[in-house]
Amino acid sequence: MKATVDMKFITRTEKSKGANNLLRKKGYLPGSIYGKGITPIPIAVRKDELKKYVNRFGRNSIYKLEGEDQKPFTVMIKELQVTPVTYDYNHVDFQQITLSDEIKTEIAIKIAGLELLESKHLYLNRQVDTVTVSGLPQNIPDGIEIDVSNLNAGDVIKAGDLKFPEGIHSELNAEQVILSAIEAKTHEVPAEEPEEE
Repeated sequence: MKATVDMKFITRTEKSKGANNLLRKKGYLPGSIYGKGITPIPIAVRKDELKKYVNRFGRNSIYKLEGEDQKPFTVMIKELQVTPVTYDYNHVDFQQITLSDEIKTEIAIKIAGLELLESKHLYLNRQVDTVTVSGLPQNIPDGIEIDVSNLNAGDVIKAGDLKFPEGIHSELNAEQVILSAIEAKTHEVPAEEPEEE
């Protein structure tokens, strides 16, 4: 079972763009907590803390968010917005969960064996970068690894070929192509004609 990460949050009283930018300057990341039967709660968490936890435990970690005078919220990251140029965290939305109810979320596709594929003069044509899965929150992996080292030209990997941990189910059609191996086109350099004397 995954470890639960404890993290503090503050409640945002001001929700204007200026107030959010001021929070960012102070090292906070604006966000919200969503959940069944609750009004969205505007919050802010320490950006450096969240980065550290995402890097260490993965995007699909379970967090226990603790506020000033509120009961803790058990949540997962629903959406993490990043700025286009710097890829820095800009906003985070958390989804309240219970460990006994299945959730639907996206997990990243991680590629292994790319160097061996390239050594065969093949390149990878990726159709999707993430897979939507459902399962209990504590069983959801941070990603799924696909080893492409044994692929040959024209080989494809479909959603039905992916192996998930027990209790995790893909929401994709089994026939959907995830990636394929394609022969790299080589550009032949024409031979130089001998100069006439």
